[in-house]
Amino acid sequence: MKKEVDSLNTQISNLQQDNEMLKNEIDSLKKEVPAKIEKLAREKYDMIKDGERTIELKKSEDGEK
Repeated sequence: MKKEVDSLNTQISNLQQDNEMLKNEIDSLKKEVPAKIEKLAREKYDMIKDGERTIELKKSEDGEK
């Protein structure tokens, strides 16, 4: 029973950290921090600036890049 409680407490702690990180991200986006918006656009929507090129790396069959 103690192991289960410890495990649940660890999960709670991890979720609280995740929530704090997400709150900070939401605050940054609400404040329209340009660097945060650019990072999100690049990562989530694969957007690039004018004049930039994208390079796609394909994984080989053995899982290496």
